[in-house]
Amino acid sequence: MASGVYSIPKDFAISVQDKFIEELRDKYPSGLIPVVGEDGEPYVSRIPYMESEEISMGVQDWNADQAAASARLRYLDVDIAGRQIKLAFSSRDLRRSGPAVIGAKTQTIMSKYNDEIDNAKWHGNYEGNVKVGAGIIEQLADVNTVITESQGTAQLVYANMIAMIQKIAPQYRSLNPIVFIMDWKSYDLVSTGIATGFTVSALEVFKKAYPSVFIFPTDTILETAANKIGGTDVVGTNGRMLCFAQNPDVIREIRVKAASPAGPALVNLTGNVDQLWGALWGMKVIQATGTAYTGTVLTF
Repeated sequence: MASGVYSIPKDFAISVQDKFIEELRDKYPSGLIPVVGEDGEPYVSRIPYMESEEISMGVQDWNADQAAASARLRYLDVDIAGRQIKLAFSSRDLRRSGPAVIGAKTQTIMSKYNDEIDNAKWHGNYEGNVKVGAGIIEQLADVNTVITESQGTAQLVYANMIAMIQKIAPQYRSLNPIVFIMDWKSYDLVSTGIATGFTVSALEVFKKAYPSVFIFPTDTILETAANKIGGTDVVGTNGRMLCFAQNPDVIREIRVKAASPAGPALVNLTGNVDQLWGALWGMKVIQATGTAYTGTVLTF
């Protein structure tokens, strides 16, 4: 065995991986994007889809020699990229089990790592200033216009929510749950303000009209300098919204590797253990008509 190489117990590694996966799934709205697994570790994943919906043809008289419509497959290529992190485990950490398996310092680092993964899923995966994987937001169908002629700020948000939902093609809107994500300021306004012509909040009116829509507030979708896309949105002043049909044929995360060890564990100079961990994925909107995004920012 090479000097300084440490074998981390398997149950410990599984506990760490479970914490990564559970937090990403339960804490972040990006966890609502359908996940499709991919074998191996490709640089590019190829998604097959039909060139045309019509692959058969009608006939009046049966004839086995008649030509049929051609079932042509096309492919969408998705860049696969990930993020890596070095986790340090103390000898005390490695002796623990159950909920206390990870020290507080390591847990803080892991949570920040998940923040960066969530951000990359929305805004793109960067290695320094080089984009190595596209984010979901840049692939969404842009509503292009924002309704501004409204009687109040709550009504402004409400009117744009309606426009967003109606932008999604009926076949997706009627058959799938719709995930609707908005910034916190928009959410606060629509949940407390009264919709024009009603006596209850605009949010209540919207939920009654669209009971299959699930709403989640987060400022992650705002385009800020931290997203490395040059945006200038200001939290609390600007608002954006996006929505999508929760269907892997509309939108998906192609998960090649969930957060897991990417190299050997090494004993460092302090006697603790360092190990490289990483996750590998790609994001793809397959049917843009099943999505919508306020490319033009709301201003309050």
